[in-house]
Amino acid sequence: FEMRTLLADLAAALARGGARAQETLLTFKDDDALKRFLQRAEKSGLTVLGQLSGLRTLRVRHNRIRDLEGELMDNPGDYEAISVNYTMSVPSIPAIEDRASLNLVPFGNRTLEYLGAGPGNPDRMRWGNGVTIAILDTGVSGDATFGNGRLNALDIGLGAAPGIGREDGHGTAVAALAAGLAPDAGGIAPAATLLSIRVTDANGTSDLFTISQAIVAAVETGAKIINISLGGHATAPVLDAALDYAIAHGAVIVAAAGNDQAAQLAWPAADPRVISVGASDAAEQQVTFSNSSSQLQIAAPGYGVQSAWLNSDRVYLDG
Repeated sequence: FEMRTLLADLAAALARGGARAQETLLTFKDDDALKRFLQRAEKSGLTVLGQLSGLRTLRVRHNRIRDLEGELMDNPGDYEAISVNYTMSVPSIPAIEDRASLNLVPFGNRTLEYLGAGPGNPDRMRWGNGVTIAILDTGVSGDATFGNGRLNALDIGLGAAPGIGREDGHGTAVAALAAGLAPDAGGIAPAATLLSIRVTDANGTSDLFTISQAIVAAVETGAKIINISLGGHATAPVLDAALDYAIAHGAVIVAAAGNDQAAQLAWPAADPRVISVGASDAAEQQVTFSNSSSQLQIAAPGYGVQSAWLNSDRVYLDG
């Protein structure tokens, strides 16, 4: 009965959208159960798209839902958790909270000064020394603000370089805010090393499996801070396990609250183990679109902030 109920819930979640079509995330009770599945997967009509061995989790495609149903009904004792693979950059948006209009004040190129990290604070140039910050985003483009030898990239299957879409400069902007050197695209920790991990596809969309895979890869590469400036309004056991893995290895995870004008946070910011960040303007007002809840931990400059973009451009960002 429990497995049939679970299968009905999976089918309903896939039908609603907001998840990768014909995909399921399977977490196994032990290594032997995982090995048994790999031996029978092809015969069962299931294709393994990705594997997180340390978390005993597979990303699996099923051309027909009945193939998945047959596998799960025949081997219920092998599974610890099962979920759809929710997307994380084009989430289903919750109800918008009614908020009063504000005259928001942009930061421009004064963000560091506001944070006490401007030219009058020479100590800032040493901030981040010896620390690797992983940027899980659209990929980071080379830019003068990153200097020489400070920007590395890790390809987990989506390529290392950003695409050429309208939003593909997002990762470059986030990286510059974290650790840029140049006066026109400065960051808070200019002595840090950056690790770019592209987690978005050609459509600018990511998913729970890919984010979890990138978290594990960042930890294994030595990152101590993991920044995730994307999110969605659903989670799964694989993300929970990836966060556990990161925290057990001493990494700090920072994630965006979301820009949905909602009274709830996006995942992974909604997880209490993650430092959730909302947006404020230069007058210290909550930016109208920024998600909030009792769980929101901090707010940071997020309106009209100058940063780097693709092709050495400089842009003003909200978020």
